Order: sequence, then structure tokens, then C-alpha cells
Amino acid sequence: MTAWTTLGATPATAAAADQLCGPEGGVSDSLAVTGWVHEERSYDEADLAALPQTTVADTFRSGSGTTSRNYSGVDLWRLLELPDNSGGIGTFLLPSAPSGPQDGPQHNDITRYSVVVTGSDCFQAVYAMTEISPWFGGQPVVVATAQGDYDADDLTPVTDSLGDSGFARISNPIDVRGSRRISNIVEIRVLQAPVGSSVPPANAPTCAGGVSDEFTVSGAVASPRTYDLAALQAEEQTTIAAGSANCTGVELWRLLGLSAENGGLGSYITAEAPGPQYPDPQHNDLTRFSVMVTASDCHQSLFSLAEISPFFGGHPVLVATAFGAHDPDDLTPVTDPLGANGFARIANQVDQRGTRRASNIVDIKVIAPPTPEVVWETPAAIVQGTPLSDVQLNAHAVLLDAEVPDTFTYDLPSGTVLPVGTHTLSALFVPESPSSVTIARGAVTLQVVDSPGADVPTSIASTVQRKVMTYGQSNRASAVLTAGANPLGGQQVELFERSHGSSTFTRVAAAVTDSQGRASARIKPAKRAVHEWRYAGSEGYAASRSARQAVKVRAKVTLAVRKKQTKHGVKVVAKGTVRPTRAGASVRLMKKSKAGAVAVARGTVKRNVKLKLTKSLPRGTHRLFLVVRAGEGSAKGTSPTRTVTIKRR
Repeated sequence: MTAWTTLGATPATAAAADQLCGPEGGVSDSLAVTGWVHEERSYDEADLAALPQTTVADTFRSGSGTTSRNYSGVDLWRLLELPDNSGGIGTFLLPSAPSGPQDGPQHNDITRYSVVVTGSDCFQAVYAMTEISPWFGGQPVVVATAQGDYDADDLTPVTDSLGDSGFARISNPIDVRGSRRISNIVEIRVLQAPVGSSVPPANAPTCAGGVSDEFTVSGAVASPRTYDLAALQAEEQTTIAAGSANCTGVELWRLLGLSAENGGLGSYITAEAPGPQYPDPQHNDLTRFSVMVTASDCHQSLFSLAEISPFFGGHPVLVATAFGAHDPDDLTPVTDPLGANGFARIANQVDQRGTRRASNIVDIKVIAPPTPEVVWETPAAIVQGTPLSDVQLNAHAVLLDAEVPDTFTYDLPSGTVLPVGTHTLSALFVPESPSSVTIARGAVTLQVVDSPGADVPTSIASTVQRKVMTYGQSNRASAVLTAGANPLGGQQVELFERSHGSSTFTRVAAAVTDSQGRASARIKPAKRAVHEWRYAGSEGYAASRSARQAVKVRAKVTLAVRKKQTKHGVKVVAKGTVRPTRAGASVRLMKKSKAGAVAVARGTVKRNVKLKLTKSLPRGTHRLFLVVRAGEGSAKGTSPTRTVTIKRR
């Protein structure tokens, strides 16, 4: 199958290899239906046109404005042969393996599946299988092959070409945003229940069912959280009309910290999974994540993060703690306890069936995309005229510390002869069916030299986060290692520091450059210092050093003020400390005014880093701060401002 071909010439004697998708994108002409299925299938425009057609009216928002079009094509559930009269998975999808945490197959196991749609630029979007099933979601998600003018009242087939959107794209009348409407489709991949979902939750080890009183939020999150009834009721509450009742509780997207403004993952979910657009992260990476809800009997229901996000799906999915009489026109909070349904259950407006409305919740797990890591060591430099071989083209895929059976395609195939210079080699991993992992991408840098033993010149660009920092504060030094005009990854670079008063550099950190040649290290100098990155060189690469970066360190000054009554009146006593030790340094007590700051007292720092100044001040309110003179490798230090009021002398 040729869905997308690298565009433009390459400096090689062999033609560029066809890859499923790549950063440049392109117009697709076929797609594969693959993954956890009995057999892989390929479709082109004629194949899709031969299937029963569906027309939908679709309106959505994107960065370029609002789009309204009618689309004709094939219902995605029909392409996957999902039944329309039950909650089953049909005969095309493989049964879950392993089965769920229940003893035996889960009833309506379709609620544990998802489907990933990939475009020619490797952008991906996840749909829960129940979203596309007419037995559950009831709203068609269409693999469209034609478009026409928008008319919600006339759903006769439309025939205009999709143009730059390829021969097929997704039309999804559910989402309010366009990100999951993948154009130039090259792959539709079925995923079985996510890795780890077959293990019973810790708070329901026997899957015996029963009334729950707490659940844990786990998975791809910064840290697990446990909620009971009181904790949920302390969150912001929402009431919706769902099914035959009104329900009050916390929206699931809010519980997971998703952004309501830009479609982002927020700070709670950890986006550690590498994407197929590597090394760049996928824009709106939320579209690749899902969440699994498990009940006390271990029945599981999957939701895509996009469908629960108000920025995308726009239909609330609630972790409900109370219910009441059904009244869509009155959404005041309801208070009846859930009773046998536990302290929390799912309330969902969209589904026509109740299977995903899990009761007695014991676990809510965020599922990162099952994208393997492409492990590919930077190859040694080769001499001009040497063709590429498996010595350089030897990437492999790893997921959860285990090798994944793979098929790799390289942008420059075996036998390619490259000119002298620095080249980036790219590899695309496509798992073989049946499989329940997604595609992945990796890249390395290869040097081609003109003669044996010739080293390619390298250079290091360096920066520091703060040129001036306060004593005790953490700073960051960064470097970018390049060979020629290209980044040099997988190389060790070392950071050296020379402190004020010293004539020698000392090694303070080491790091390995990433695929973009980047490395960084935390620094915490006690006084003014100069930093320099060094690269010792390796086979085929010359050693290099960066320009030096100077960092000034401000003294850290504290201040406490109090009033002291003397026989001559009220005096202000200012005490402070200075770090690092600055014994004998000049210090001034300053007073702020509309005209500026003026010194009201002077002194010196004692050996024990402390200082004390006493001054009589007139009646009124005074804003005071300390200034310690620069010296001994430290920049001038200033304390926080303190306020003191003198009412009488």
C-alpha cells in the first residue's frame, strides 16, 4: 500500500522509501484498517464508494474559523463491521486478549476498545469504540470521500472532491472543534483494552462488586489521587439531565485538570508518551489520550479525553454523587444519594445505552497512547561512497521494557549513498497486525566524511537561564551540539565552572544530547562564575567548546524591623543576614519615598553574616530595605521591603 510518499529530492542514489506518514504530510490515496483485527484491509476511493453511503451535516470551529459542510462517505462502524443491534464487537475485531479483570469475558466488551485514526502528517486522534457505535453513541462518525454545501435539512449524497484533504477524511458532527476530523487518512487502527487494564484495581482485588466508598485517579498522571464522597462534594459541582434522571457531581474533565480554554492536557496529566510526529510533540496531544473507568465488579468503560473535554466534545461526562427527578429545564443541584450505585457513578448525556454509565466506581485511569519508543543508537560516521545498510538502519521498538515485533520503513533506504556532510535518518515503525500498539517515529544523525579518519567539525551554542541570580537559587545552563548545520544527538557533553577568584575550571555536570542536539544541567553557584560546555569528540566528530557564559550571584539579604522605646524616644532596630558570608561588607538601611530611596543608616556585616542598624525616625509610616554592596564575587544584594509605623517620639 502506498498512502504517502516523501516529497522532494534527496541527496541519494536510491529513491526515497515510501512511508505510511511523515512530517511533510501529502495527499493520501488509500488507507489501511488494521490493529486488533482478524485481517488487515486496504481501501482506496473506489473501494469506499462501493460500500453503503451516509451523508451528514457537519459544523465545527478551528483556528481558521467556523466550517460548515455536508459530507458523504462510509460510517466508521460499518467499516469496522460493528453490529448495529447489540453491544458486541462483531466478527472483524479480535476478542480482547487478555480478557478484562473479570473472571471471563466482559459483557459488552466493546466498551474497552478504541480506534486511532492517523493522517498523512502522522497526526492522530482516538475515538472510544462506543462513540462510533450506533448502539451507544448513536451519532455517525463518517469516513467521508465527498463534500458539498451545508444543508442540515437535505442529506442527499454530495459529490464534490475533498481536494487537499485527500481521498478520505473524518466527519464528526459530535465535536465542537475540528482536531479529531483527520484529513488525508492513511490508517485506521483498532486497539484492544489498554495495557494494564486486565489487572483488578487495588481497592477491588476480587472484582466481587458491592457498594464503593472511594476511587483512585491513576495512570498517566503526575500523582495518584483518592476521592471519597466529601472530597468530590468539595469540588465545583455540575448538574445535568442524563438518561431518566438529573445528576449532580463533578465533570470528569475538571477532575483530570483538562483545559477548558485551549484543549490542552493541563498540568495533572503527564504527556510522556512519544508521538509519531517525533521529535515534535503533536499539537492538541489530548486527542491521543483516553480514560478507563472501572467499577467494583471490574466492569470497564473507555472514554476518549477529547469526548469529555468541553473544548472538543462539548458534552459533559459527570462523576455523579447524587440524583433526582429528570427535568432538563431545571438543573438546580439534586441531593438524593445513589444508594446501591455507590458514592459515585458516571452520568453521560450522549450514549443511548447505559453500559458506560459505570456505577460503584473504584478506579479512573488515564491511558497514554500505546506508542512504543524507537530505540536507535547514533551510528558511527561513514566514508563517502559507503551505501547505507543495516549497520546504520537498525532501529527497534520497545514498549514497557519489552521488544515489539516491528516493521520499519526508512526515509533513506538501504543502498542509499550520501554526500559528505551531516544527514538526519528517519524511521517509521508500523506494528504488524494483529497488534494493539500504534505507529512511532525515530531519528538519528549520520556523518559522512570524505576520507577515513576525517573528523567532522562540531560546535556548541550555550545559554544560561538567568545571567543574574540570587544566592541559593537554582539556574539552568543549556547547550546545543551541532555538526555542520545539523544537530548531533546521543553525545555526552560536560559542563565546567570557574568560580570567582579561581584560575581553573571544574567539571560540575554531564548530559547526553537529545535528537535535537540539546542538553541542559542545573547550576547553583555560590558566587560569580563562568560556565563552559565541552565536547570531547567521538568517532567521526571533532572536539569542541562553547563560548563562556558569566553568571552573577546577588547576595541574599533578609531584613526584620522592630521598634524600641528608649529614654530619647522610639528607635527602629533593623536586623538582617547576608549570604554568602560577606563579613565587613558595607550595608545601608534605605527608606523609600516619592522622590526615590535615601539612606537613613549605614554599617557593616559581622563575621557571623548578621547585621544590626539602629535609627531614630520621625513620626509616620516608613518603608525600609537593606542594600549590601557588591564584592567578593557577589553582586549587590537587596532585601525585601518592610513597613514600620512610628506614632510618637
